[in-house]
Amino acid sequence: MSTDDKTQKPPNNRDKSKVVPSAKKPTKGPPEWFAEFDQRVNARLDHIDERLDTFAQRQHDQDVAIATNTAHIAELNERLSSELREIQQRHTEDGQALTEIREEVARLATAAATGAVNRVAGPSSSTGCLEDCEVRLSGIPAQLHPCDRSTVERVLTALEERELLPHVLRIREWNVKRRAPTTASGEAAAPSSSPATVACVIRFASAVARETFLAAAPRFQRLPVSQIFELPDAGDGRLSASPILPIESYKLLKKCWTVRKQHHLPNPIIRNMRIYMRRSGGKELTAIGCEAALSAFAAGLQQSSTPSGSASLPTTTS
Repeated sequence: MSTDDKTQKPPNNRDKSKVVPSAKKPTKGPPEWFAEFDQRVNARLDHIDERLDTFAQRQHDQDVAIATNTAHIAELNERLSSELREIQQRHTEDGQALTEIREEVARLATAAATGAVNRVAGPSSSTGCLEDCEVRLSGIPAQLHPCDRSTVERVLTALEERELLPHVLRIREWNVKRRAPTTASGEAAAPSSSPATVACVIRFASAVARETFLAAAPRFQRLPVSQIFELPDAGDGRLSASPILPIESYKLLKKCWTVRKQHHLPNPIIRNMRIYMRRSGGKELTAIGCEAALSAFAAGLQQSSTPSGSASLPTTTS
């Protein structure tokens, strides 16, 4: 063996095992497990937001429904209060009407007991019971029969009071006593031509039906007879209705008209077969139930007027 071979060192196994590892590249961003966790959390949060939006929309819908129901409740409350007030008013009016009926029954009972009212005895009386609840209907075209029930039916239909037809007990003709006009020489003139209109008397079954008809009578002012009876050639005349008073009340009404003309007062008013008068420019009604009440009313007018001497107390003789 040569010296060169002896001097050459054998390979060192330790040097071979010491291998320098290669440098690792640094990772970027969060780890994968954190990204998955963040994704799951975000999905849960999105779901929660959607549910909160749903709750908010439901809450808004409920608020709108509550506001609508509140408005409906307020409207129903107002309607209920109005109907209650109307019922109370009707109850009061019915109570007053019942009181008047009781007073009238008591008056008739007293009159029947004393024999002061002869017409209660029966239809054989001279005045008869036809004065009760009767209304005179004037202005009917002469070509119609005034006592025909269909004529009254047309009138009630025009007044929108057709339900009163069953309460009509009798229809009779109104006979007016006409006085023939005298000429200058004092002789009676020839009778005038036939009238263009006629009248009838309607007898109702009760005072309530009569007053209902009279309350609707002002509608005649806007209903010409040609429209009521479907008669194109009847013209534009108007019907009129007035209650038929008993003889004593009728005489008293004529004297009320005398006082009215003397003092230039408003026309007398008839309500429930009672006569009322009022002063000029005033609204307070004064009931005139007898000649004494009329004399007191006229005396009050005499005292309140200026002492001109032109007005005098009307006579109360029939």
